[in-house]
Amino acid sequence: MFCCTILIILIAVFVALVLFVFIYLYNNNYRIWYFDLMALLPGTKTPSEVGNYYDTWFDTYEDVYGDTIQSYRSEHLELLHDYIMKSIGLKDGMLICDAGCGVGGPAIFFASKLNIHIEAVNISEKQFAAAQENIKIKGLADRITVKKGDYHHLNKIYPENYFDAVIFLESFGHAQNHRTLLSNAAKVVKDGGVIYIKDYFKKDLPKSLFQKKLIKMGLKNMDHYYRYNTPDLYHTIYIMRRLNFELRWLKIPDIPQWDNNKVIQEFHLKNNIAFYNNKDELFDQNNGRFIVDPYEMYFVKNKSSK
Repeated sequence: MFCCTILIILIAVFVALVLFVFIYLYNNNYRIWYFDLMALLPGTKTPSEVGNYYDTWFDTYEDVYGDTIQSYRSEHLELLHDYIMKSIGLKDGMLICDAGCGVGGPAIFFASKLNIHIEAVNISEKQFAAAQENIKIKGLADRITVKKGDYHHLNKIYPENYFDAVIFLESFGHAQNHRTLLSNAAKVVKDGGVIYIKDYFKKDLPKSLFQKKLIKMGLKNMDHYYRYNTPDLYHTIYIMRRLNFELRWLKIPDIPQWDNNKVIQEFHLKNNIAFYNNKDELFDQNNGRFIVDPYEMYFVKNKSSK
């Protein structure tokens, strides 16, 4: 009798588990990876860890990257800034949020070219202080406001339906939880407003086991060295659609006078960073061993149903 009771309980638990998995998959278009497993795994970088990382490496980044910590870039920063400004569609009178603003290089360029106001957020104490100083030197304190805080919770810093655009310029990948970040960013964007992301995403090569192994190895090291949580392209689009945003376009950045990854390679050489067996194969295009793909994407918030 006791054994029968145990068996019935085990069957009930199994049925409940199967039902749960089916419902979960049904709600997520039958893609199990939409569950944010990375947010639960040890090694996922917390906002404080990201802030500490940029505080520790502040001088190194300043030496190599200058005022714009963008790895996928032009040989001349003005060309990069102008390209991003046009991609986002920035215009006079707009209010935008630069989420993860670094030391303020792009924001300063935008505000110097257009009559706009920028609210910038950063988790790093040293970058926050440097951004304030850079903005002051350029005489743009009336157009750019910098706050030190966790960009996962923009809704706790700013009112709902506040910004014309929220932008992530190679800062999206630092998120501990991409779903939380985008969900809260969506709340502070006006109907018809924009979320723009320029960043690196996991490379998807489903038919190549060898390259998948290389990618897995490289991503592990990349996330470690850069305190990253490299996002999944399809997952990101899925999250945004569930948040009532429409993907208007997605593309590899067509940056004028692309620097062929010279700056990031210089950064790796100076700091002895390698993703594969003491040899950095991130840029081995002939063998197809890029571990990430650079993308920019433009989402527009649909009108809320009332």
